[in-house]
Amino acid sequence: MKKQRETAPQNSFSDPLNNNFFLEWIREHAQSIGYAIASLFLFVSLFYVWTQKSSTKSEAEYFSSYKTFDLFQKTPSEENFSNLKKLMKDHPELGTKYDGLIAQTFLSNNLFEKAEPYAQKNFEPGF
Repeated sequence: MKKQRETAPQNSFSDPLNNNFFLEWIREHAQSIGYAIASLFLFVSLFYVWTQKSSTKSEAEYFSSYKTFDLFQKTPSEENFSNLKKLMKDHPELGTKYDGLIAQTFLSNNLFEKAEPYAQKNFEPGF
């Protein structure tokens, strides 16, 4: 008589993984999932670069305002003043820094009429 080999029971620990619908779906759609993840990564990367580019532009304009004000303070010409006003129009938060300094520059050059609006801004509530 030949001995029959006993086989292991079919209910092993790997069975639940083989019959899991979710894992089967992932196996079938693995390529599509990979493309979706790669696309999402690309979108997030482009969004990050775009937001950093705009903040870099603002930083460059802030540094430019230092140079523009310094030039205006040394030679308070109409051209230098208009450049500074343009920067302050684009970035209103620069007004709190430069309004008093502009008034002081005008006062030191005996341009009292031009200094008055900038000096008055320092005394307004909410400054």
